[in-house]
Amino acid sequence: MSMTVKAYLLGKEHIPKEIRRFAVDQDVSTSFEYLNRKVVDVFSTLRNVPYQMFYKDEDGDMIAFSTDDETATSGQPWTPSTTPNPPRSKGA
Repeated sequence: MSMTVKAYLLGKEHIPKEIRRFAVDQDVSTSFEYLNRKVVDVFSTLRNVPYQMFYKDEDGDMIAFSTDDETATSGQPWTPSTTPNPPRSKGA
């Protein structure tokens, strides 16, 4: 069985630049690495840039996640959002 994920690629001020849907098999739905690869597959602009993934919780807060444990406790079904992390200058 699979679940549908709705993913947002966020731009400046967290305004969606792209919205995509894709299927994830239920048995791998808590794997951060699998989800990370799927996100890069659907948002090819993220292929060689650092980015952070978030999900929106029941209170509407954007929660960052980067491990299997955080993915598993995200209260699925959830909507991941990705925000590219631009390189910071050395003075920042």
